Amino acid sequence: MPAKPGIFWSVVAAVEAILILGIFGLAVFRPKSEPITLGKAEVLPLKKRSYVVAVTPPARESRDLRARLDSRRRIGKFLEIRGWAYIEDQPTSGQKVFVRFEKPNGTAVHYKTAPEERREVANRLKNPLYGDCGFIALIPRAAGLDAENSPLRLVVQNERGTYLSPPL
Repeated sequence: MPAKPGIFWSVVAAVEAILILGIFGLAVFRPKSEPITLGKAEVLPLKKRSYVVAVTPPARESRDLRARLDSRRRIGKFLEIRGWAYIEDQPTSGQKVFVRFEKPNGTAVHYKTAPEERREVANRLKNPLYGDCGFIALIPRAAGLDAENSPLRLVVQNERGTYLSPPL
């Protein structure tokens, strides 16, 4: 009995899909935080790209905010900043972290970050509340802002308030 034409074309479509995924480096299965490399060009995940936002931080640094920068590096036309931040004894799920660059003229600009799970931080601190304390920012290296050398702080917002870190 001959195979039905519909089955043949379904198999062909499946094989094509597998080949296309293979050509593009199986981007679907890469970790979310890694840039996808196609030859010499890097394609940055859209969800991780940062943009300027209006944030009103508190006037003083917050004593309860703990933060660390893990890296600050160039990736093409972007500056990638990774780290973690949490407010003592408060859950990190749902918190928002903003990177604050302070300019020499006294003004500041804030960039949105994308959250990242950081279970190793929670485990090390023996507090499960801090499992979602990670963040990543991909900031365009724009004219007028020397993001690589500018002093930076973090602004953290959660359901209990807004907090400002000391310079990092």
